[in-house]
Amino acid sequence: MGYGLAQSLMLELVQKRYNDSITWPEDSAGSRNANDPLTIEPLEVTMGISIFPNPNNGTFTIKGLQEFSTETKEQLNLYVFDMVGKQVFHEQVSPAEEMSITLPKDLKGAYNMLIQNSQGTKYSTKLILNE
Repeated sequence: MGYGLAQSLMLELVQKRYNDSITWPEDSAGSRNANDPLTIEPLEVTMGISIFPNPNNGTFTIKGLQEFSTETKEQLNLYVFDMVGKQVFHEQVSPAEEMSITLPKDLKGAYNMLIQNSQGTKYSTKLILNE
């Protein structure tokens, strides 16, 4: 769980997803030099998901989840984490064109929201909850 959360937060910070392969440049003989820099190939992520309003009072709309779904009757997992990484909300949602989410009333401040499909693809964004 910790690695997934860290990867989600990194995705939000740089708005790119990175694959798990690390490569070293090879010389003409095919050997690796320890002084060569590592490279991580970025994978561009483009999703038509939007969250509004943001900031909000704990009730917001998510639009575009059907594009994120890979299967017809797939349930998506929606998680909300506080800034320390503690999960404060989880709900399974259907990939509808538009849906409303209501969070518990006691949540205030900045949170990270993560939506994950059955293939492990993740969408992450920041939520600001006002009083």
